[in-house]
Amino acid sequence: MFAESTYVVAPRVLLGALLASLIVGCASGDRPLVFAGDSPQPPVEITEPGYVIVRYDVGVDGVVRNAAVVSTHPDMRYAAHALAVVSGWRFQPARRDNVPIVSRGVQSRITFSLEASEALGK
Repeated sequence: MFAESTYVVAPRVLLGALLASLIVGCASGDRPLVFAGDSPQPPVEITEPGYVIVRYDVGVDGVVRNAAVVSTHPDMRYAAHALAVVSGWRFQPARRDNVPIVSRGVQSRITFSLEASEALGK
């Protein structure tokens, strides 16, 4: 499953803007829907913009499992923090015939920005 979302980590990001930028899948039954996660402080100082794409599974209990880095830019400096962010998310699991199911291969892009407005495309 490919349901890419964007999660912004920036020094002055507002929680509302952060949550507005985080959309995983949709409310349809075949995709998980994120409902909880921390607004983390940036790892060390962000000296240049970057991103990490993380792939993971969402269990029937809504817990993230098997999180792994797919790609990064410009290098691996933010990878550990991105994995920690995604691992802290909790989801309303996808359902099939009203029964919770595992969602495999969900992907999210964690954006590290110098300014929140830059990361949100404003």
